[in-house]
Amino acid sequence: MPEELMYIRSIQVSSSSTRIFLEKRDTSFISEFNSTDATGVPKYYANWDDSTLVLAPVPSSALTVQINYVIDPPHFNSSTTTFLSTNQESLLLHGVLTECFSYLKGPADMYNLYKGKYNEEVQQFAMQQMGHRKRGQYTDGEPRIPVPSISPNVKGVG
Repeated sequence: MPEELMYIRSIQVSSSSTRIFLEKRDTSFISEFNSTDATGVPKYYANWDDSTLVLAPVPSSALTVQINYVIDPPHFNSSTTTFLSTNQESLLLHGVLTECFSYLKGPADMYNLYKGKYNEEVQQFAMQQMGHRKRGQYTDGEPRIPVPSISPNVKGVG
């Protein structure tokens, strides 16, 4: 399994132009289903441990197995960038300031100010993501919340 894997979204097997998505099952089911270690086109998979998957039936070498998964994003440090550091600077700033003031036991009014600003930024970010169809795009195909945008033809902007 890849090191950066956080969790598996799906596993599929490809043979020429056919794709088959596998069903997740328990390892005991896999053992009973394929007790003879027969080969063929897999139907099921299970997590044996943190680094091993078990497929049933066992795929032949002619098949391609594809794991679709979510990765652990690269950690933020002084020499790397992340989506938030590039696109949502104020969200990152207010989140960091809120955490700093909570640990440094700074003035309560400053902590509340930064916490409020952070919550506002989170709400704006969520609205922006919904407006960009990050959620529900496969159900209705329409943005649920319109995101206001300034026309490029308006003078005095930018």
